[in-house]
Amino acid sequence: MSTTDQLIIAFYDFLLGPWGKISLGVLFVVLIIWGMGATRKHAYHYAMKGAGFGATSAIVTAIVLIGAFAYLVIDRQMFLSIITGKRPISDLPILATSTLNRFQFVLGASTTEEKTPTSKEILSLIEKLPASEKIKLQVQTCQQVFKGLPR
Repeated sequence: MSTTDQLIIAFYDFLLGPWGKISLGVLFVVLIIWGMGATRKHAYHYAMKGAGFGATSAIVTAIVLIGAFAYLVIDRQMFLSIITGKRPISDLPILATSTLNRFQFVLGASTTEEKTPTSKEILSLIEKLPASEKIKLQVQTCQQVFKGLPR
């Protein structure tokens, strides 16, 4: 029997004995504690990398979304003419105003839209007209009605 065979048999006998079982238990406890520490260190390391990546990706996403939103709302022709130098930089406030107006229009909150008068308001305005203007308005109305009739 070779020396390696004798060592393997001795180790096998040790593992089957009570001290072998205690030593294996201690080894497993040590490995579990070491594994927990290594896992925490690994998780902390990649969490910090992930936090940096998350912050960077959040900034990049915000810039892309703001750029896309600006692209949809901004007056592109005026913006390009300012960038290329066809218009002076002093036109930036005009660009900002037109962009704000477009944004309000997209939201349906445009303040430039006038209120359409009701039929009572229109009739009261017609009553205030002089007689000659009333006759002209009646003639125009009749002409429009006749144009709308089928031939």
